Amino acid sequence: MRTFQGQKRLRVYLKNLGMCAMCGRGLQLDSWEADHIIPWSRGGPTEVWNGQALCSSCHALKMTDHPFEIYLPGDIQLREWQKNFCEKFLRFSETQYLLPEGERRAFILNAFPASGKTFAQLACAKYLISTGLCNFFVVVVPTQKLRDDFVSSAEKFGIRLYGKTAMRPNFMVHQGVVLTYQQLSSEANVSAIRLWVSKHDTFISGDEIHHLSDNNSWGENFELAFGEARVRLLTTGTPFRSDNARIPWCK
Repeated sequence: MRTFQGQKRLRVYLKNLGMCAMCGRGLQLDSWEADHIIPWSRGGPTEVWNGQALCSSCHALKMTDHPFEIYLPGDIQLREWQKNFCEKFLRFSETQYLLPEGERRAFILNAFPASGKTFAQLACAKYLISTGLCNFFVVVVPTQKLRDDFVSSAEKFGIRLYGKTAMRPNFMVHQGVVLTYQQLSSEANVSAIRLWVSKHDTFISGDEIHHLSDNNSWGENFELAFGEARVRLLTTGTPFRSDNARIPWCK
């Protein structure tokens, strides 16, 4: 067996072997197709932990130019820039997933305020969770109001996120957590988050990342808490700080 992460992926694969991993329909022994979760053309290895069973229809759909759209609810319509971002970010994610922790980089999304960064992040989270590349999504936002809004928006994508001040998510119910940057100022919270991240294949998104810097406690704790995250995204509408302080994972 490869690693602890590989063992988890193998269990998920075996559990889902009797049904299509995308549409959930039952599969017959003579009518299913093996799919690379991380595509072979993008470096995905031909190993059990990187495989899933699909029906022929879903396998054909996944070969289109917009595989992430297959997993979106029918009433979710993305803007053109959001589609372009998702394609680029998800291709980037597939190159980062297998790298050692110290070599993983962050993708930065710079878009105007109110342009739709929340939906763009959730579209990517839906794909990563649905395909099994990640099984835990954490997003950190500046305020409690944005935390509540993010939880509400995630429900439209069929993603259940925990978004309360008390750090008590139910991992049997919630697929991720929404935090505020202020919550990262607590050493106890950071220790809890590090434990969550170590036990899951985590997609971390730092929303409005200009609120972070290594001059404040939560900027330093952000890197500490999410160092083991498999996939890293930073978003902002203001890609710099007036005090020239360093932003985590940015040069």
